[in-house]
Amino acid sequence: MTDAGQSPEVTAEARELHERGVEALREGRALDAEDLFREAYEAGHAGAANDLGNSLATWRDLDGAREWWRRAADAGITEAAFNLALDAEEKGDDPDEAERWYRRAAADEHRDALLNLGKLLEGQDEDESMSLYLRASELGSDKAAFNIGLLYDNRGELTAAEPWYSRAAERGNPSGAFNLGHVRLDLGNVDGALEAWRHAADLQHRNAAHSVGIILARGGDEDGAAEWFRRAAREFADPRGAKRLATYSEARGDAAEAARWTSLAERLSAPPVEVVGMSWRPEA
Repeated sequence: MTDAGQSPEVTAEARELHERGVEALREGRALDAEDLFREAYEAGHAGAANDLGNSLATWRDLDGAREWWRRAADAGITEAAFNLALDAEEKGDDPDEAERWYRRAAADEHRDALLNLGKLLEGQDEDESMSLYLRASELGSDKAAFNIGLLYDNRGELTAAEPWYSRAAERGNPSGAFNLGHVRLDLGNVDGALEAWRHAADLQHRNAAHSVGIILARGGDEDGAAEWFRRAAREFADPRGAKRLATYSEARGDAAEAARWTSLAERLSAPPVEVVGMSWRPEA
């Protein structure tokens, strides 16, 4: 299969029709784009079938989308096979179909197909999941690096988990940075944990600012801790930060400030903790 969207033998006419379809879609003329994609496909542009399927899916014509994705996949378009896998997994009534399409796309080293297939197979064949994640990580997937770290972490192999969480964090994965902090703390590296959690907060992980505050508070740096608790409460809507600040205010005898932070804490809900692996999904 191929990601190119067209074979080397595609005609100039088919290429032009496809380009016009892409331009029409960019301009918001979906019906014109779909007509042009159909013409491009009939003129020999296999990738146009995948683009047509994507457009139809946007308008919730999923039966039509599936028909055109299958045409594209049968013509060798890797992305179409991945789309069919995503759709089958979303439907949830035939996991074997999702696996088949993921495998077709993964055979062409489609990074997200490797990732999602690995996640699909967790609990069935952890060795194959690990192998798939390794291949996806080699292609740059931050989520695959996170999942490898999590597999090791769940086994209690923290030394093995640390470099994978670190790799995920370096690629901009907030949960990778956050979990890296916990692993480093469990390994006795407090400074390393603080570094990881500061990075996680910069990557917008909701739990990280509170974690930095806790460590600073334990070390006696109340001013530094308060700064991070304020960030947790104000930037990440974390009630634990607001509760800590209320406690500090009470200790200073500032009842009004304590009441203010307590009121805020009551209006906030605690953020979830990332305890499961990741797969790729389309942006909402």
